[in-house]
Amino acid sequence: MGAKSASWWQAIPAEPGVALAIRDHLRPNDVAFDVGAYVGDMSHIMSRVVGPRGLVVAFEANRGVLERLTDNLTSNHLVNVWPIHKAVHAHSRAFATMRAPPGYEIATSIATIGVSGDVETIALDDFVSDSGIVPSLVKLDIEGAEVHALLGFERTIAATRPTFVIEHNVGNDDALRFLRDAGYHTYCCAQHEEIRSSADCFPGSTVRNILCVAEPARMSKVLVHTADHLKIADGFTFADFSVAPGRYILNAELASVESGEVHCEVYVNRALASVYYADGSVFSANCRDVPFDASGTVEYRLYGGALRS
Repeated sequence: MGAKSASWWQAIPAEPGVALAIRDHLRPNDVAFDVGAYVGDMSHIMSRVVGPRGLVVAFEANRGVLERLTDNLTSNHLVNVWPIHKAVHAHSRAFATMRAPPGYEIATSIATIGVSGDVETIALDDFVSDSGIVPSLVKLDIEGAEVHALLGFERTIAATRPTFVIEHNVGNDDALRFLRDAGYHTYCCAQHEEIRSSADCFPGSTVRNILCVAEPARMSKVLVHTADHLKIADGFTFADFSVAPGRYILNAELASVESGEVHCEVYVNRALASVYYADGSVFSANCRDVPFDASGTVEYRLYGGALRS
């Protein structure tokens, strides 16, 4: 989280497409699983939506990140979130050895599964069977191991058909194919368009967040191009405009930015609704579409790059 603690009603501006999908498909008193909870941004949103009679189970395999997650849960009084230090995988009671990309030790992924390692594995079917806790929504972001988690969840998927929000690594369709073969309908959380395979993703993108639902969804949207409202002032590019109530997708295209950090913010009625920090090329490929619900004034601010007009 950007701040250590937040008010009960305060919006969490990370991952706006994922946040909207969670808000759209969770209800008070529901149960949600946050698999790959990281420091708790989405657990926080889930907690507020399901309320005091609901439950969020937050699985995190990285011990160092788990400490930050637990601290954030405590600081924000999220007493309906249960953090669990296990690696979600196809089989329980093995051990995962974790690895991290160079220079980015917090985003660990599973390197090997064996009889020893950094953290014990758990299959979600076993967790559901042992605990009796059945989710209506599962957020799944475990650095490429999503299909292994799904393989360990087949019984529950067949029986209860939970909604999923998964991180899809473009070019690896295993998890997407698994869910589509199971009868799910799959949509991009940012673009609100159906994604059947990586071929349907925005050209050049490397990661997409995918909403997976058992019944076809009507993904409402109005596309707004920031280039239509561009202004330049004080070293940054910004756009501001007024909109009627509805769901919008703000589309920002960077002009030939291959490197260097980009910082963009979206404000709705003067409240921060979304914020991204990313390398310019990553932003152009993966973060250019920002969905949000709004009425009234919208302001978009971009630092470190120029928009294509």
